[in-house]
This record gives sequence, C-alpha cells and structure tokens, in this order.
Amino acid sequence: MLIKGKLIVSNNNGNYRLENIDGELLRNVKVHERSIMSIDGSTSRTGVSILNYEGKPKVVFAVIRGNDESHVEYKVNLKRVIGAILLGNKDIDTVIYEEPFIEYSSAAKHLLMLRTFVEELIIECRPELNHIRFIEINNKKWKRIFLYPEKCPNSSQLEKKAVKEKLISMFSYLSGISQDEIDSIAMGLAALKEIEAGNINKLATRKPRRKFTYNIEFIGADNDDEAFAEIGDNLSDMGIPLSVAEEGISFTELNGKEDFEDVIFNSLAFEDKLLVLKFRSKHFGNIILKHRIGELASIYDWIYAFVWRKTRKARR
Repeated sequence: MLIKGKLIVSNNNGNYRLENIDGELLRNVKVHERSIMSIDGSTSRTGVSILNYEGKPKVVFAVIRGNDESHVEYKVNLKRVIGAILLGNKDIDTVIYEEPFIEYSSAAKHLLMLRTFVEELIIECRPELNHIRFIEINNKKWKRIFLYPEKCPNSSQLEKKAVKEKLISMFSYLSGISQDEIDSIAMGLAALKEIEAGNINKLATRKPRRKFTYNIEFIGADNDDEAFAEIGDNLSDMGIPLSVAEEGISFTELNGKEDFEDVIFNSLAFEDKLLVLKFRSKHFGNIILKHRIGELASIYDWIYAFVWRKTRKARR
C-alpha cells in the first residue's frame, strides 16, 4: 500500500499551498477544528479528504493498492490508516462515503466488500468512535449538488471534467491532485451544503412517491462478504443490468418490522440504482412465501434481496 498525502497550509500572505506528508506523519495529523472526512472508495486508489465545517480542505491524500497487495489486505490496511486518523481527531464527527457504483462487473464483489470498512471500524473502536456519523452519498446526487446551478453531464468522463474544473476554480492550489482526491473534496463540499441545509439524509427535495414495478432476486448467505462475493461473481446471471449498478448500490438492513414494499418504493422512488435489502431468514414470512424462497430461508441465516426498477428513470 502506498499513501500520497498532502497538507493544505497557508503562508503569511494568506495564500494556500500543498505540502507533501508521508504516510506515518499522516496517521498522526491533527486538524484541531470540527471537520468531516470524505472518502471516494476504490479497489485500487481511494481518495480521502478532511474539510472543516466552513468548507475549507485541510488534508487530502490517496491510498493506493500495491501490485502484490490483495483486495482483502488493501481493505485492512486502508482501515488502519483511516482508523488512526479518526482516533487521533475527535473533532472529525462525520464520515462521508460514496455509494459503490459498478462500472465493471468484475469489480463488484471487491467494491461491495470495501464499502463496509468504515462501519466496521466504528463498531470495532467502540466507544471511542461512537460520535462518528457515517453517511453514504449517491455518486450522481453529490455531483448534481456540487455542480449546481450547472447541470451534471450524462457521461462519466464529462462528469469528472466538470467536477475538476469547478473545484480548481474554487481552490486553484489543488490543481496537482488526482481525480480521486478531487472527487473526495467535491463530495465533502456537497455533503456540507446539505448538512448546513439540514437535509443530509435526504440529499434532494422529495416529491410524493409513486408505485412502480420492480425486479427482485434473492440469495441466501451467512454474512455480507459471502453475499457480496456471490453477487459480484453473478451480476449478469442474476439479470441485473450493469447500467443499474453503475448508478450506485444502496444497502439497508431490515429489522423485520418495516413494510417491505414501502422500503422499496421509498428507496427507489427517484433512483435507478440497485437496492440491497438484508433481513433475517426468520423475518418477512409473507415475502418468503410470496417469492417461494423457503428453501433459502431454511439453509441460511440471512436473506439478501436485490431490487431494481423495471422501468428506469434514466439510461446511459
């Protein structure tokens, strides 16, 4: 694993510049003011930034997977770096993470495995990290929020170009950082905008939802890693279009008391993404009976429902 870190420092004239910082010093960096951490997770190069609540970037770095480093090793090492920073900076109270979106089916299981590392870290470091608020933000939504009032282009490469140009116009001293780092800062700024507006959990004005038809596929598993490995290996076999996974993957664990279809309609009312609903095999007997998955429920502890709209709102 390689870490390329940069501190944002100001000189006596109030101008800002980037100062390189090595991995060991980065783990011990101090921000000394209320801040958020924003993470653009990737299986090869993860961009991370720390911004204060005034929207000023304080630290930005990339964690790069080594050629001889497995995806599991990368996740563990990334967790250690982020953990050291969070444990040493109690002023960081929110972690923003981009929902996984799948451009290539071969990357699905690794991206899904990686997405849990922050939540795992918070649980493993209780009670020290109990104050951390963890929020996943959809790739398309944060870009729309950040680029407003300009429209978000309908092309991945054009999106990246537009985000970079706007961010550099705001902070010219950031021109030398990577796209992953740029995205992490821009995503953090979009999140701060919603935090200030009091609707971070909405991320968009919600209109009354309408019912729609949807596809649903079930798998059984005893844990998340097992489930994500299976979906990653069988994305096309399950009939899930890659264009849906590209829009993002939303993961929700149900406690058995929710209305199953209400969760689907509320979660996908304005999204074309893939929804993953995890629930205990002893819950939602009506759903198990309706979809004839009793055999799965009898074998596995958990059932995972993969849901996507039949008629999608936008197509690439």
